[in-house]
Amino acid sequence: MQGFGVQQGLWAVSALLLAACGGGGSSQAVVPGEEPGTGVISPPAANLQVPDRRQARPIRVLLIGNSHASGVAPQLSRLLQLGLPANDNELSFIGFVFLDSAAASSSALQQIQQGGWTHLILQGQKYSQSGIVDYPTSETEFLLDKGKAAGSQTILFPEHPQYGDSAEGQRVYQLHLGIARQQSSCVAPVGPVWDLALLQPGVPRLHSNDGNHANALGSLLSAYVLYQVITGQSAELLPEQSSLPGSTAEQAKLQQITAQLLSSKQSCPFE
Repeated sequence: MQGFGVQQGLWAVSALLLAACGGGGSSQAVVPGEEPGTGVISPPAANLQVPDRRQARPIRVLLIGNSHASGVAPQLSRLLQLGLPANDNELSFIGFVFLDSAAASSSALQQIQQGGWTHLILQGQKYSQSGIVDYPTSETEFLLDKGKAAGSQTILFPEHPQYGDSAEGQRVYQLHLGIARQQSSCVAPVGPVWDLALLQPGVPRLHSNDGNHANALGSLLSAYVLYQVITGQSAELLPEQSSLPGSTAEQAKLQQITAQLLSSKQSCPFE
Protein backbone atom coordinates (compact mmCIF):
# COMPACT_ATOMS: atom_id res chain seq x y z
CA MET A 1 0.00 0.00 0.00
CA GLN A 2 1.27 3.44 -0.91
CA GLY A 3 -0.02 6.57 0.83
CA PHE A 4 0.45 10.21 0.00
CA GLY A 5 -0.01 11.38 3.57
CA VAL A 6 -2.08 14.24 4.88
CA GLN A 7 -1.75 17.67 3.37
CA GLN A 8 -1.97 20.92 5.28
CA GLY A 9 -5.37 22.09 6.44
CA LEU A 10 -8.33 19.82 5.74
CA TRP A 11 -7.10 18.28 2.49
CA ALA A 12 -6.24 14.59 2.69
CA VAL A 13 -4.93 12.14 0.13
CA SER A 14 -5.24 8.46 0.91
CA ALA A 15 -4.36 5.30 -0.95
CA LEU A 16 -7.06 2.69 -0.55
CA LEU A 17 -5.26 -0.03 -2.47
CA LEU A 18 -2.21 -0.36 -4.69
CA ALA A 19 -2.11 -3.52 -6.77
CA ALA A 20 0.89 -4.35 -8.93
CA CYS A 21 1.57 -0.72 -9.70
CA GLY A 22 4.28 1.59 -8.47
CA GLY A 23 5.93 4.92 -9.10
CA GLY A 24 8.17 3.59 -11.85
CA GLY A 25 6.33 0.48 -12.87
CA SER A 26 3.88 -0.44 -15.53
CA SER A 27 2.28 1.35 -18.42
CA GLN A 28 -1.30 0.83 -19.45
CA ALA A 29 -0.08 0.50 -23.02
CA VAL A 30 0.11 -3.11 -24.15
CA VAL A 31 3.18 -4.28 -26.04
CA PRO A 32 2.64 -5.27 -29.68
CA GLY A 33 1.83 -8.92 -30.20
CA GLU A 34 -0.33 -9.39 -27.13
CA GLU A 35 -3.81 -10.65 -27.78
CA PRO A 36 -6.84 -8.82 -26.37
CA GLY A 37 -8.73 -10.22 -23.42
CA THR A 38 -12.20 -11.59 -23.82
CA GLY A 39 -13.96 -9.05 -21.59
CA VAL A 40 -16.24 -10.82 -19.12
CA ILE A 41 -18.46 -7.85 -18.22
CA SER A 42 -21.27 -6.85 -20.52
CA PRO A 43 -21.73 -3.13 -21.22
CA PRO A 44 -24.53 -1.51 -19.19
CA ALA A 45 -27.98 -1.43 -20.77
CA ALA A 46 -28.52 2.15 -19.60
CA ASN A 47 -26.55 5.27 -20.49
CA LEU A 48 -27.09 7.67 -17.61
CA GLN A 49 -26.35 11.36 -17.90
CA VAL A 50 -23.13 12.58 -16.32
CA PRO A 51 -23.88 14.40 -13.05
CA ASP A 52 -22.50 17.94 -13.00
CA ARG A 53 -20.66 18.15 -9.66
CA ARG A 54 -18.40 21.10 -10.43
CA GLN A 55 -20.03 23.22 -7.73
CA ALA A 56 -20.11 20.48 -5.07
CA ARG A 57 -18.49 21.29 -1.75
CA PRO A 58 -16.60 19.55 -0.39
CA ILE A 59 -14.97 17.91 -3.39
CA ARG A 60 -14.41 14.18 -2.88
CA VAL A 61 -12.45 12.52 -5.66
CA LEU A 62 -11.83 8.82 -6.20
CA LEU A 63 -9.01 8.25 -8.68
CA ILE A 64 -8.54 4.72 -10.05
CA GLY A 65 -5.53 4.03 -12.23
CA ASN A 66 -1.97 2.79 -12.54
CA SER A 67 1.46 4.33 -12.12
CA HIS A 68 0.60 7.13 -14.55
CA ALA A 69 -2.18 8.24 -12.21
CA SER A 70 -0.34 7.69 -8.92
CA GLY A 71 2.12 10.48 -9.72
CA VAL A 72 -0.70 12.87 -10.60
CA ALA A 73 -2.72 12.29 -7.41
CA PRO A 74 -0.57 14.31 -4.96
CA GLN A 75 -0.24 17.18 -7.45
CA LEU A 76 -3.99 17.25 -8.03
CA SER A 77 -4.63 17.27 -4.30
CA ARG A 78 -2.43 20.35 -3.89
CA LEU A 79 -4.19 22.15 -6.73
CA LEU A 80 -7.61 21.49 -5.25
CA GLN A 81 -6.37 22.71 -1.90
CA LEU A 82 -5.09 25.91 -3.51
CA GLY A 83 -8.16 26.50 -5.66
CA LEU A 84 -10.80 25.47 -3.12
CA PRO A 85 -9.39 26.35 0.31
CA ALA A 86 -11.26 25.92 3.58
CA ASN A 87 -13.18 22.89 2.33
CA ASP A 88 -13.09 19.44 3.88
CA ASN A 89 -11.96 17.91 0.59
CA GLU A 90 -10.66 14.41 0.01
CA LEU A 91 -8.86 12.52 -2.74
CA SER A 92 -8.35 8.76 -2.60
CA PHE A 93 -6.34 6.66 -5.02
CA ILE A 94 -6.90 3.00 -5.86
CA GLY A 95 -4.14 1.39 -7.92
CA PHE A 96 -4.72 -1.22 -10.62
CA VAL A 97 -2.61 -1.94 -13.67
CA PHE A 98 -5.73 -2.04 -15.86
CA LEU A 99 -9.35 -1.03 -15.37
CA ASP A 100 -10.62 -4.51 -16.14
CA SER A 101 -9.08 -5.62 -12.83
CA ALA A 102 -10.83 -2.74 -11.06
CA ALA A 103 -14.16 -3.79 -12.57
CA ALA A 104 -13.64 -7.30 -11.18
CA SER A 105 -12.72 -6.05 -7.69
CA SER A 106 -15.55 -6.15 -5.15
CA SER A 107 -13.71 -3.71 -2.88
CA ALA A 108 -13.26 -1.18 -5.70
CA LEU A 109 -16.91 -1.47 -6.70
CA GLN A 110 -17.97 -1.00 -3.10
CA GLN A 111 -15.91 2.18 -2.90
CA ILE A 112 -17.42 3.53 -6.12
CA GLN A 113 -20.99 2.74 -5.09
CA GLN A 114 -20.89 3.62 -1.40
CA GLY A 115 -18.06 6.14 -1.01
CA GLY A 116 -20.10 9.27 -1.66
CA TRP A 117 -17.61 10.61 -4.21
CA THR A 118 -18.42 13.79 -6.11
CA HIS A 119 -15.98 12.79 -8.86
CA LEU A 120 -14.73 9.45 -10.19
CA ILE A 121 -11.61 9.53 -12.38
CA LEU A 122 -10.69 6.40 -14.35
CA GLN A 123 -7.28 5.76 -15.95
CA GLY A 124 -5.94 2.41 -17.14
CA GLN A 125 -7.94 1.33 -20.19
CA LYS A 126 -5.93 -1.23 -22.14
CA TYR A 127 -4.73 -0.15 -25.56
CA SER A 128 -2.26 -1.37 -28.14
CA GLN A 129 0.91 0.66 -28.63
CA SER A 130 0.90 -0.35 -32.28
CA GLY A 131 -2.75 0.55 -32.74
CA ILE A 132 -3.38 -2.79 -34.40
CA VAL A 133 -5.19 -4.62 -31.59
CA ASP A 134 -8.56 -3.45 -30.24
CA TYR A 135 -9.11 -4.23 -26.58
CA PRO A 136 -12.55 -4.51 -24.95
CA THR A 137 -13.87 -1.36 -23.28
CA SER A 138 -16.86 -3.01 -21.58
CA GLU A 139 -15.18 -3.00 -18.15
CA THR A 140 -14.49 0.73 -18.36
CA GLU A 141 -18.08 1.35 -19.46
CA PHE A 142 -19.25 -0.77 -16.53
CA LEU A 143 -17.26 1.38 -14.07
CA LEU A 144 -18.61 4.58 -15.63
CA ASP A 145 -22.17 3.33 -15.20
CA LYS A 146 -21.57 2.47 -11.53
CA GLY A 147 -20.01 5.86 -10.86
CA LYS A 148 -22.84 7.83 -12.47
CA ALA A 149 -25.47 5.75 -10.69
CA ALA A 150 -23.77 6.67 -7.40
CA GLY A 151 -23.96 10.39 -8.25
CA SER A 152 -20.35 10.92 -9.28
CA GLN A 153 -19.21 13.10 -12.14
CA THR A 154 -17.20 10.57 -14.14
CA ILE A 155 -13.98 11.61 -15.87
CA LEU A 156 -11.92 9.44 -18.20
CA PHE A 157 -8.18 10.10 -17.90
CA PRO A 158 -6.27 9.09 -21.07
CA GLU A 159 -2.62 9.57 -20.19
CA HIS A 160 0.07 11.54 -21.97
CA PRO A 161 2.06 10.27 -24.98
CA GLN A 162 5.39 8.56 -24.56
CA TYR A 163 8.52 10.56 -25.33
CA GLY A 164 9.06 10.98 -29.05
CA ASP A 165 5.69 9.53 -30.07
CA SER A 166 3.80 12.46 -31.54
CA ALA A 167 0.72 10.37 -32.43
CA GLU A 168 0.10 8.35 -29.26
CA GLY A 169 -1.50 11.09 -27.16
CA GLN A 170 -4.13 11.85 -29.77
CA ARG A 171 -4.74 8.14 -30.46
CA VAL A 172 -5.36 7.35 -26.79
CA TYR A 173 -7.53 10.44 -26.42
CA GLN A 174 -9.67 9.40 -29.39
CA LEU A 175 -10.02 5.91 -27.89
CA HIS A 176 -11.50 7.44 -24.73
CA LEU A 177 -13.80 9.72 -26.70
CA GLY A 178 -15.13 6.54 -28.31
CA ILE A 179 -15.77 5.03 -24.88
CA ALA A 180 -17.64 8.18 -23.87
CA ARG A 181 -19.85 7.87 -26.94
CA GLN A 182 -20.86 4.43 -25.73
CA GLN A 183 -21.19 5.38 -22.06
CA SER A 184 -21.44 9.12 -21.48
CA SER A 185 -18.58 10.65 -19.50
CA CYS A 186 -16.27 13.61 -19.29
CA VAL A 187 -12.94 13.03 -21.03
CA ALA A 188 -9.91 14.99 -19.82
CA PRO A 189 -7.86 16.05 -22.88
CA VAL A 190 -4.51 15.21 -21.31
CA GLY A 191 -2.84 14.06 -24.53
CA PRO A 192 -3.83 17.14 -26.57
CA VAL A 193 -2.62 19.45 -23.77
CA TRP A 194 0.72 17.64 -23.68
CA ASP A 195 0.96 17.84 -27.47
CA LEU A 196 0.46 21.60 -27.30
CA ALA A 197 2.94 21.98 -24.44
CA LEU A 198 5.65 19.97 -26.22
CA LEU A 199 5.42 22.37 -29.18
CA GLN A 200 6.02 25.45 -27.05
CA PRO A 201 9.53 26.91 -26.83
CA GLY A 202 10.95 27.05 -23.35
CA VAL A 203 8.77 24.32 -21.88
CA PRO A 204 11.03 22.06 -19.79
CA ARG A 205 11.14 18.28 -20.07
CA LEU A 206 7.88 16.66 -18.94
CA HIS A 207 8.87 12.97 -19.13
CA SER A 208 10.86 10.94 -16.66
CA ASN A 209 14.06 9.26 -17.79
CA ASP A 210 12.20 6.13 -18.91
CA GLY A 211 10.39 8.19 -21.58
CA ASN A 212 7.10 6.65 -20.51
CA HIS A 213 6.04 8.13 -17.20
CA ALA A 214 5.72 11.81 -16.43
CA ASN A 215 8.24 13.56 -14.23
CA ALA A 216 7.00 15.83 -11.44
CA LEU A 217 6.37 18.75 -13.80
CA GLY A 218 4.59 16.51 -16.31
CA SER A 219 2.38 15.14 -13.54
CA LEU A 220 1.57 18.72 -12.59
CA LEU A 221 0.50 19.48 -16.17
CA SER A 222 -1.88 16.50 -16.16
CA ALA A 223 -3.16 17.61 -12.76
CA TYR A 224 -3.93 21.08 -14.15
CA VAL A 225 -6.10 19.45 -16.83
CA LEU A 226 -7.98 17.32 -14.30
CA TYR A 227 -8.41 20.28 -11.94
CA GLN A 228 -10.13 22.33 -14.63
CA VAL A 229 -12.41 19.44 -15.65
CA ILE A 230 -13.31 18.72 -11.99
CA THR A 231 -14.05 22.30 -10.95
CA GLY A 232 -14.90 24.09 -14.19
CA GLN A 233 -12.45 26.80 -13.08
CA SER A 234 -9.59 27.91 -15.30
CA ALA A 235 -6.17 26.59 -14.33
CA GLU A 236 -4.87 30.12 -14.95
CA LEU A 237 -6.72 31.31 -11.84
CA LEU A 238 -4.61 29.09 -9.59
CA PRO A 239 -1.82 30.86 -7.72
CA GLU A 240 1.77 29.85 -8.37
CA GLN A 241 3.06 27.92 -5.39
CA SER A 242 6.57 27.09 -4.24
CA SER A 243 5.41 23.68 -2.96
CA LEU A 244 4.57 22.66 -6.53
CA PRO A 245 7.15 21.42 -9.06
CA GLY A 246 8.90 23.92 -11.29
CA SER A 247 9.47 27.63 -11.07
CA THR A 248 6.60 30.07 -10.85
CA ALA A 249 7.22 30.99 -14.49
CA GLU A 250 7.05 27.33 -15.54
CA GLN A 251 3.87 26.81 -13.54
CA ALA A 252 2.27 29.87 -15.13
CA LYS A 253 3.22 28.63 -18.61
CA LEU A 254 1.65 25.20 -18.03
CA GLN A 255 -1.49 26.83 -16.59
CA GLN A 256 -1.78 29.04 -19.67
CA ILE A 257 -1.37 26.08 -22.04
CA THR A 258 -4.01 24.09 -20.16
CA ALA A 259 -6.53 26.92 -20.17
CA GLN A 260 -5.87 27.67 -23.84
CA LEU A 261 -6.52 24.11 -24.97
CA LEU A 262 -9.56 23.51 -22.76
CA SER A 263 -11.16 26.79 -23.86
CA SER A 264 -11.58 25.30 -27.32
CA LYS A 265 -12.31 21.67 -26.47
CA GLN A 266 -15.41 20.33 -24.71
CA SER A 267 -14.54 17.96 -21.88
CA CYS A 268 -18.01 17.15 -20.47
CA PRO A 269 -21.44 16.69 -22.08
CA PHE A 270 -22.99 19.42 -19.91
CA GLU A 271 -20.55 22.14 -20.96
